[in-house]
Amino acid sequence: MPSPHLSHLIKYLSLVAFLLFSIMGSAQNCTCPNDSIPPVINCPADISIDSPNDIPDPVSITVMDNCDGNSTLEPNDPSEFFEVPYGLLDEPGYCPDSIYRYYIAQDDCGNRDTCLQRVVILPQDECSLCQSDVDYMPVDLTDGVSDTLLAVERGGLCCDYNLPNRCTVFDIQVPPNAIGLKIEIGLGSPTDDSGDWSVECGEEAQWQGNVLCIPIETNLFSLIHCKPGAYAEHYVFSLLIVDLGPDTIEIQTDTILDAGAGWSTYLWSTGDTTQTIEVTSSGTYSVTVTGSCVGGEAYDDIFVDVVTGVTDISDTENISIYPNPNRGSFQISFDFPHDEMIRASVINVFGQTIYQSKPEMGSGRTIKEVDLGSVPPGIYLVRIDYGGVRYIGNVLVF
Repeated sequence: MPSPHLSHLIKYLSLVAFLLFSIMGSAQNCTCPNDSIPPVINCPADISIDSPNDIPDPVSITVMDNCDGNSTLEPNDPSEFFEVPYGLLDEPGYCPDSIYRYYIAQDDCGNRDTCLQRVVILPQDECSLCQSDVDYMPVDLTDGVSDTLLAVERGGLCCDYNLPNRCTVFDIQVPPNAIGLKIEIGLGSPTDDSGDWSVECGEEAQWQGNVLCIPIETNLFSLIHCKPGAYAEHYVFSLLIVDLGPDTIEIQTDTILDAGAGWSTYLWSTGDTTQTIEVTSSGTYSVTVTGSCVGGEAYDDIFVDVVTGVTDISDTENISIYPNPNRGSFQISFDFPHDEMIRASVINVFGQTIYQSKPEMGSGRTIKEVDLGSVPPGIYLVRIDYGGVRYIGNVLVF
């Protein structure tokens, strides 16, 4: 296997660690006793293409499991798919020589299968924006985290620049909701006064203050920096992006959602057009903002779970657990009068959630089957969230 760029390797190792913890958690939800057979992935075949422009989008593929039946792996789910491009370092533009695409399937018992599809890009010369002695530095900002490159030296010439200029190229990858890129050089000298910048050897880069406007409708582009001298400099890249925080938050009182200062316009899913909104009820909230860059628009959403009170399950007739004690399998029965969001969770003595149902709207009598698998005997906390109220109780497993 070829060597990936360091930033991609770090992301790969982080995902491996995530998958290991996922296996440990999923084993607690096993519905088929003694199941040790991994799912079978319908793996797409390796392919060869002539140009980076011909790289196909990853596809959804089917998975067959002896216990859970058939399912589909989606490439937009990071727990089911990721890819690693190779050959980016010291190559112009986004010109990998191969891409390794990994599909991961895991059943409820923790059995896992991995499928590898190789996309090979045959030798081609469509990416020669610069002379061969110009460094091409990958900058991966797709996770929204800033990236720092130390002691970057400028080498030969790019585009139509002439000596005494020297150039370097940054292959920038950004998430879809980014509209601006802030770049600091050294100890923070002004970007627009630090030489010439261009995108893909096309028009001069467009700046709004010290923010580079990201080219519209692209998440991959080469940013070229040229100026006299070949001495090394430090570069810090950070995104102009809207971020409401974690995907889900839990609150007990009213809270304020803040889209951040500096945007030209704000439009919330509530209809508000202010920087902040006050949230008083559970639900999904989103905001769309625009910046000073022409056509620049960014979006983010968040689920807010409002818990206004806590009640013991033994003090209500709306919830029952049967049988209790049990051997890890039991029923939770709900009988609520109003159509509200319901979610059930089971938590062990270490505070780890070993079972959680999907949030769903419900009213009337509902029965949820819970199978904890081969968990150790002991007392487990049962938590029911309904309409802003949290109900808690215990279940004894022997």
